Amino acid sequence: MAEQNNLKQTVVSPTVIKEIGTFVRWLNTTKNWRKVHSGLHGCTDPQLKSNMAPLCRELNISEDTANVFRTSAGPSPIYSSKGTIHIIPLQGSGRISGQEVQIGRAVTYNEAVSIPIEPPLDILVSTEEEAEEAS
Repeated sequence: MAEQNNLKQTVVSPTVIKEIGTFVRWLNTTKNWRKVHSGLHGCTDPQLKSNMAPLCRELNISEDTANVFRTSAGPSPIYSSKGTIHIIPLQGSGRISGQEVQIGRAVTYNEAVSIPIEPPLDILVSTEEEAEEAS
């Protein structure tokens, strides 16, 4: 489990919050989800990258390093093998590494970790270096 002193929450801009809302409206229409492991599903919609591009631009991250996950039972871990991992709550209410998170905040870890995500929560995950999901 990630140490809490390695977790940083920051408030995102009103423009990012607006883009989250737009993206979530689209996300709620897709039925394309793949089970990553028990309680964690990744979005596999072919239109995911194009629909999340405006949000990623506002967050200053590449849609090529981003994925969207949905938790349904938990805690469900996300693994980062190296680098910095950014987690953006999109909808729902849950906990990341034991801390409550809110829509409109970005959570950042600066080391390799296993991060428990507690449902219900849809999240955008991006890494500055490659991350791997649990299998």
